[in-house]
Amino acid sequence: MEAIEFLKIGLQHICDWEAYDHMLFLLALVAPYAIRDWRRILILISAFTIGHCLTLVLASLDLLQLDQDLIEFLIPVSIAITALTNVLTSAKMSSWLFRIEYFVVFVFGLIHGAGFSNFFKIMFSEADGIIVPLLMFNLGVELGQVIIVSVIIAVSWIALGLLGKIGLRQNVWKMLLSFVALGISSYWIIQSIMS
Repeated sequence: MEAIEFLKIGLQHICDWEAYDHMLFLLALVAPYAIRDWRRILILISAFTIGHCLTLVLASLDLLQLDQDLIEFLIPVSIAITALTNVLTSAKMSSWLFRIEYFVVFVFGLIHGAGFSNFFKIMFSEADGIIVPLLMFNLGVELGQVIIVSVIIAVSWIALGLLGKIGLRQNVWKMLLSFVALGISSYWIIQSIMS
């Protein structure tokens, strides 16, 4: 498999409608932010990609084996925690709280990467070496996240522009998006427990 194929697979991994858990995580992650916060957003989604990449490396080298049922439970838990954090924190985040958020997003990247590790191991077995496929795949993941986050931020900007005239403010919008993510992820958590 050529390197460009791994880039495409990484991009599809995030942008595919079946990756709705990743999309919901990104929605919860960027809900508190506006266009002017693009640097912080890029740092956070990169932390997620680094965690995702590390899990894939460890799984590909057979250094990490995780129970997939546990991972399928932890993915919606990570979304719920992210959304709940938005609800419980103020609009302005201090630098130390941002560092904590960066670490938490990195850990959630580890969890989400574990959910994809078995499929990646199969793809990796068809490739020559690990470095180029892994880098290209994760570059695709990062590009996909930038696309999704750009759409979320653009929709937020439009919504706040249009509905700001009737009183919709950034904090209310953050709460709305966070409660949507919290509700959906809570449903997934319950489904995971019941199955």
